Amino acid sequence: MSTEGNRHEEALSGDEQELRSIVDAIPTLVWRAAPDGNLEYINKRMLEYLGAPLGEVIGWGWTDKVHPDDATFKVRTWLQNLESGNPDDAVCRFRGADGRYRWFEVCGEPLRASDGTVLGWYGVLIDIDDRRRAKEALRESEDKLRQIIDTVPGLIWSSGPDSGPTHVSQRMLDYSGVRFEEFKLRGWEAFVHPDDFPETAKAYDHAIQTSVRRRLGHR
Repeated sequence: MSTEGNRHEEALSGDEQELRSIVDAIPTLVWRAAPDGNLEYINKRMLEYLGAPLGEVIGWGWTDKVHPDDATFKVRTWLQNLESGNPDDAVCRFRGADGRYRWFEVCGEPLRASDGTVLGWYGVLIDIDDRRRAKEALRESEDKLRQIIDTVPGLIWSSGPDSGPTHVSQRMLDYSGVRFEEFKLRGWEAFVHPDDFPETAKAYDHAIQTSVRRRLGHR
């Protein structure tokens, strides 16, 4: 091989090494798969997270790292995307080197030739575990607060700054026989006796505009 050829090969090798270093430095988990879906490469960060050598993960070995409850769904969606050529987008749990599972959003895009043929798949795993757990904790907290409000022996309601209703306790709905959707549509007219509504509406609007607490007795 000529000296020029050797230099060209060395340049390509250097460029490849630089690109690999960049991919390994990206603060996320990167993967590449063949057109048939076999995993061919994952970056250093992903290897470190999984705590497994590349040989255990490439091909379809990665499925052993997916949570058992998510594996069927993930494989099914991956096969569907391979068949349709649509981008891969799924949420599932992967087991880390510490044996614990974390939630990831799996995103992948096909690389196509000029004629549309899929040459390969490139994607990332985005760690969404903390965000997902925070949402679950917030939802659980909201559910507990709702249960407390609904068991208070009184009729409770709340509204936003625009006077639109944001919550009506279950006791209040049960007493009136009115659904929350109807209350949102009709407001206090859905609850209050017709003879008392004008005064109630006026007082309520005044309280909203002035932030002055009002107490009214009505039917």
